[in-house]
Amino acid sequence: MKVLSRETSVTSAKDLSSRLHMSSLGREPKNKEVKQKFRSWITSKLPPPPEDQITLSGDVANIFFYAFINHMVSDMYDSAINSPEIFSARSALEAIESSSAASADITGYDSSIDGLPVWFDTLNSAPFGIVPLSAALPIEKHIVYAPLLATAGLSAVLFTSSWLVCGYFTGAFQFKNTLQCSTQHAINNASKTVLFTSIVMISLAVGSDHFVGCVDCLHKSVGLTKADTTYIFDTLSMLVLWRFITSSILGYGGGSDD
Repeated sequence: MKVLSRETSVTSAKDLSSRLHMSSLGREPKNKEVKQKFRSWITSKLPPPPEDQITLSGDVANIFFYAFINHMVSDMYDSAINSPEIFSARSALEAIESSSAASADITGYDSSIDGLPVWFDTLNSAPFGIVPLSAALPIEKHIVYAPLLATAGLSAVLFTSSWLVCGYFTGAFQFKNTLQCSTQHAINNASKTVLFTSIVMISLAVGSDHFVGCVDCLHKSVGLTKADTTYIFDTLSMLVLWRFITSSILGYGGGSDD
Protein backbone atom coordinates (compact mmCIF):
# COMPACT_ATOMS: atom_id res chain seq x y z
CA MET A 1 0.00 0.00 0.00
CA LYS A 2 2.88 2.32 0.81
CA VAL A 3 4.41 1.69 -2.58
CA LEU A 4 1.14 2.46 -4.31
CA SER A 5 0.69 5.62 -2.31
CA ARG A 6 4.19 6.78 -3.23
CA GLU A 7 3.56 6.04 -6.89
CA THR A 8 0.26 7.89 -6.86
CA SER A 9 1.88 10.86 -5.13
CA VAL A 10 4.66 10.93 -7.72
CA THR A 11 2.19 10.73 -10.60
CA SER A 12 0.01 13.43 -9.07
CA ALA A 13 3.06 15.68 -8.66
CA LYS A 14 3.98 15.08 -12.31
CA ASP A 15 0.43 15.84 -13.42
CA LEU A 16 0.44 19.05 -11.38
CA SER A 17 3.76 20.20 -12.83
CA SER A 18 2.65 19.36 -16.35
CA ARG A 19 -0.58 21.29 -15.82
CA LEU A 20 1.34 24.30 -14.55
CA HIS A 21 3.70 24.02 -17.49
CA MET A 22 0.83 23.75 -19.93
CA SER A 23 -0.91 26.73 -18.32
CA SER A 24 2.23 28.87 -18.77
CA LEU A 25 2.52 27.86 -22.41
CA GLY A 26 -0.74 29.57 -23.19
CA ARG A 27 0.54 32.88 -21.78
CA GLU A 28 3.97 33.12 -23.42
CA PRO A 29 2.73 33.63 -26.97
CA LYS A 30 0.37 36.35 -25.79
CA ASN A 31 3.18 38.19 -24.00
CA LYS A 32 5.37 37.88 -27.06
CA GLU A 33 2.62 39.19 -29.29
CA VAL A 34 2.10 42.19 -27.02
CA LYS A 35 5.84 42.96 -27.02
CA GLN A 36 6.06 42.59 -30.78
CA LYS A 37 3.07 44.85 -31.31
CA PHE A 38 4.57 47.46 -28.97
CA ARG A 39 7.92 47.34 -30.76
CA SER A 40 6.32 47.54 -34.17
CA TRP A 41 4.22 50.51 -33.03
CA ILE A 42 7.32 52.35 -31.78
CA THR A 43 9.30 51.62 -34.93
CA SER A 44 6.40 52.77 -37.10
CA LYS A 45 6.25 56.10 -35.24
CA LEU A 46 10.00 56.78 -35.36
CA PRO A 47 11.58 58.17 -38.53
CA PRO A 48 13.76 55.88 -40.64
CA PRO A 49 17.52 55.80 -39.94
CA PRO A 50 19.84 58.24 -41.76
CA GLU A 51 20.61 57.42 -45.40
CA ASP A 52 22.74 60.25 -46.78
CA GLN A 53 26.08 59.63 -45.10
CA ILE A 54 27.91 62.19 -47.27
CA THR A 55 25.74 65.10 -46.17
CA LEU A 56 25.79 63.91 -42.56
CA SER A 57 29.60 63.67 -42.53
CA GLY A 58 29.85 67.13 -44.06
CA ASP A 59 27.55 68.55 -41.38
CA VAL A 60 29.71 67.12 -38.59
CA ALA A 61 32.94 68.29 -40.25
CA ASN A 62 31.56 71.84 -40.65
CA ILE A 63 30.46 72.00 -37.02
CA PHE A 64 33.82 70.85 -35.64
CA PHE A 65 35.80 73.02 -38.06
CA TYR A 66 33.94 76.20 -37.23
CA ALA A 67 33.87 75.47 -33.49
CA PHE A 68 37.66 75.25 -33.30
CA ILE A 69 38.23 78.18 -35.68
CA ASN A 70 35.77 80.38 -33.77
CA HIS A 71 37.27 79.67 -30.36
CA MET A 72 40.84 79.95 -31.65
CA VAL A 73 40.22 83.36 -33.21
CA SER A 74 38.38 84.51 -30.08
CA ASP A 75 41.32 83.46 -27.88
CA MET A 76 43.78 85.26 -30.17
CA TYR A 77 41.70 88.44 -30.13
CA ASP A 78 41.23 88.18 -26.36
CA SER A 79 44.96 87.84 -25.73
CA ALA A 80 45.76 90.67 -28.18
CA ILE A 81 43.27 93.15 -26.74
CA ASN A 82 44.57 92.46 -23.22
CA SER A 83 48.26 92.70 -24.10
CA PRO A 84 50.27 95.12 -21.90
CA GLU A 85 50.73 97.72 -24.66
CA ILE A 86 47.14 97.86 -25.87
CA PHE A 87 45.73 97.40 -22.39
CA SER A 88 47.65 100.33 -20.89
CA ALA A 89 46.80 102.61 -23.82
CA ARG A 90 43.15 101.65 -23.68
CA SER A 91 43.01 102.17 -19.93
CA ALA A 92 44.48 105.67 -20.24
CA LEU A 93 42.05 106.55 -23.02
CA GLU A 94 39.10 105.26 -21.02
CA ALA A 95 40.26 107.24 -18.00
CA ILE A 96 40.41 110.44 -20.03
CA GLU A 97 37.02 109.80 -21.60
CA SER A 98 35.47 109.06 -18.20
CA SER A 99 36.86 112.20 -16.65
CA SER A 100 35.78 114.24 -19.67
CA ALA A 101 32.25 112.97 -19.32
CA ALA A 102 32.28 113.71 -15.61
CA SER A 103 33.59 117.24 -16.14
CA ALA A 104 31.01 117.84 -18.85
CA ASP A 105 28.28 117.38 -16.27
CA ILE A 106 29.69 120.32 -14.30
CA THR A 107 31.01 122.64 -17.01
CA GLY A 108 28.30 121.84 -19.57
CA TYR A 109 30.97 121.55 -22.28
CA ASP A 110 30.77 118.44 -24.49
CA SER A 111 34.31 117.46 -25.45
CA SER A 112 33.10 114.89 -27.97
CA ILE A 113 32.01 117.66 -30.38
CA ASP A 114 35.07 119.84 -30.86
CA GLY A 115 37.60 118.23 -28.57
CA LEU A 116 38.99 119.84 -25.45
CA PRO A 117 41.49 122.69 -25.65
CA VAL A 118 45.15 121.92 -25.09
CA TRP A 119 45.26 123.72 -21.75
CA PHE A 120 42.16 121.87 -20.41
CA ASP A 121 43.24 119.17 -17.93
CA THR A 122 40.44 116.63 -17.73
CA LEU A 123 41.91 114.70 -14.80
CA ASN A 124 42.02 117.79 -12.58
CA SER A 125 38.57 118.86 -13.78
CA ALA A 126 36.85 115.74 -12.46
CA PRO A 127 34.07 116.51 -9.98
CA PHE A 128 35.50 117.25 -6.51
CA GLY A 129 38.93 116.07 -7.68
CA ILE A 130 37.87 112.42 -7.92
CA VAL A 131 39.93 110.37 -10.38
CA PRO A 132 37.82 107.87 -12.35
CA LEU A 133 37.98 104.30 -11.12
CA SER A 134 39.14 103.04 -14.52
CA ALA A 135 42.37 105.01 -14.10
CA ALA A 136 43.09 103.49 -10.70
CA LEU A 137 41.86 99.97 -11.40
CA PRO A 138 41.58 99.14 -15.11
CA ILE A 139 39.18 96.34 -15.97
CA GLU A 140 40.16 93.75 -18.56
CA LYS A 141 37.74 92.96 -21.34
CA HIS A 142 37.24 89.33 -22.29
CA ILE A 143 35.07 87.48 -24.79
CA VAL A 144 32.53 85.62 -22.67
CA TYR A 145 30.84 82.37 -23.69
CA ALA A 146 28.23 80.35 -21.84
CA PRO A 147 29.80 77.66 -19.61
CA LEU A 148 28.79 74.84 -21.98
CA LEU A 149 30.16 76.73 -24.99
CA ALA A 150 33.36 78.00 -23.39
CA THR A 151 35.60 75.33 -24.93
CA ALA A 152 35.76 74.30 -28.57
CA GLY A 153 35.58 70.55 -27.93
CA LEU A 154 32.54 70.59 -25.66
CA SER A 155 30.66 73.11 -27.78
CA ALA A 156 31.33 71.08 -30.95
CA VAL A 157 30.10 67.85 -29.33
CA LEU A 158 26.94 69.50 -28.01
CA PHE A 159 26.24 71.22 -31.32
CA THR A 160 26.78 67.99 -33.26
CA SER A 161 24.53 66.01 -30.92
CA SER A 162 21.77 68.62 -31.14
CA TRP A 163 22.01 68.81 -34.92
CA LEU A 164 21.93 65.00 -35.33
CA VAL A 165 18.97 64.55 -33.00
CA CYS A 166 16.94 67.37 -34.56
CA GLY A 167 17.91 66.26 -38.06
CA TYR A 168 16.86 62.70 -37.31
CA PHE A 169 13.33 63.78 -36.44
CA THR A 170 13.07 66.29 -39.31
CA GLY A 171 14.39 63.79 -41.85
CA ALA A 172 17.40 65.95 -42.68
CA PHE A 173 19.53 62.92 -43.51
CA GLN A 174 17.10 61.23 -45.90
CA PHE A 175 17.85 61.22 -49.62
CA LYS A 176 14.39 62.61 -50.33
CA ASN A 177 15.33 65.76 -48.38
CA THR A 178 18.97 66.14 -49.47
CA LEU A 179 19.83 64.86 -52.94
CA GLN A 180 16.64 63.39 -54.42
CA CYS A 181 14.77 66.70 -54.31
CA SER A 182 15.01 70.24 -55.53
CA THR A 183 17.43 72.67 -53.93
CA GLN A 184 14.57 74.70 -52.53
CA HIS A 185 13.13 71.67 -50.77
CA ALA A 186 16.56 70.78 -49.34
CA ILE A 187 17.00 74.31 -48.01
CA ASN A 188 13.52 74.32 -46.49
CA ASN A 189 14.21 71.07 -44.66
CA ALA A 190 17.60 72.37 -43.50
CA SER A 191 15.94 75.57 -42.26
CA LYS A 192 13.50 73.50 -40.23
CA THR A 193 16.41 71.64 -38.64
CA VAL A 194 18.18 74.95 -38.02
CA LEU A 195 15.14 76.28 -36.15
CA PHE A 196 14.94 73.34 -33.75
CA THR A 197 18.72 73.19 -33.28
CA SER A 198 18.91 76.89 -32.45
CA ILE A 199 16.20 76.45 -29.81
CA VAL A 200 18.11 73.55 -28.24
CA MET A 201 21.47 75.34 -28.29
CA ILE A 202 20.09 78.60 -26.88
CA SER A 203 18.36 76.64 -24.12
CA LEU A 204 21.61 74.84 -23.29
CA ALA A 205 23.60 78.09 -23.25
CA VAL A 206 21.14 80.03 -21.08
CA GLY A 207 20.48 77.02 -18.83
CA SER A 208 24.16 76.36 -18.19
CA ASP A 209 24.77 80.03 -17.42
CA HIS A 210 21.89 80.08 -14.95
CA PHE A 211 22.92 76.77 -13.35
CA VAL A 212 26.55 77.82 -12.85
CA GLY A 213 25.34 81.15 -11.49
CA CYS A 214 23.27 79.30 -8.89
CA VAL A 215 26.15 77.02 -7.88
CA ASP A 216 29.05 79.49 -8.04
CA CYS A 217 28.35 82.77 -6.31
CA LEU A 218 31.31 84.42 -8.10
CA HIS A 219 29.86 83.68 -11.53
CA LYS A 220 27.88 86.59 -12.92
CA SER A 221 24.98 85.30 -14.98
CA VAL A 222 24.49 87.47 -18.05
CA GLY A 223 22.25 85.18 -20.11
CA LEU A 224 22.96 84.79 -23.81
CA THR A 225 26.12 86.72 -24.70
CA LYS A 226 27.14 88.16 -28.05
CA ALA A 227 29.78 85.45 -28.44
CA ASP A 228 27.16 82.72 -27.91
CA THR A 229 24.81 84.28 -30.44
CA THR A 230 27.43 84.70 -33.15
CA TYR A 231 28.79 81.19 -32.61
CA ILE A 232 25.39 79.48 -32.78
CA PHE A 233 23.95 81.34 -35.74
CA ASP A 234 27.18 81.50 -37.72
CA THR A 235 27.51 77.72 -37.42
CA LEU A 236 23.92 77.23 -38.53
CA SER A 237 24.50 79.58 -41.47
CA MET A 238 27.48 77.48 -42.54
CA LEU A 239 25.35 74.33 -42.36
CA VAL A 240 22.66 75.87 -44.56
CA LEU A 241 25.36 76.95 -47.04
CA TRP A 242 26.78 73.42 -47.04
CA ARG A 243 23.34 71.97 -47.72
CA PHE A 244 22.87 74.40 -50.60
CA ILE A 245 26.21 73.42 -52.16
CA THR A 246 25.62 69.67 -51.85
CA SER A 247 22.09 69.92 -53.23
CA SER A 248 23.17 72.15 -56.13
CA ILE A 249 26.20 70.09 -57.15
CA LEU A 250 25.41 66.51 -56.11
CA GLY A 251 21.62 66.61 -56.15
CA TYR A 252 19.81 65.00 -59.05
CA GLY A 253 16.16 65.65 -58.21
CA GLY A 254 13.46 63.02 -58.45
CA GLY A 255 12.00 63.58 -55.00
CA SER A 256 8.86 65.31 -53.89
CA ASP A 257 8.91 69.03 -53.17
CA ASP A 258 6.16 68.87 -50.57
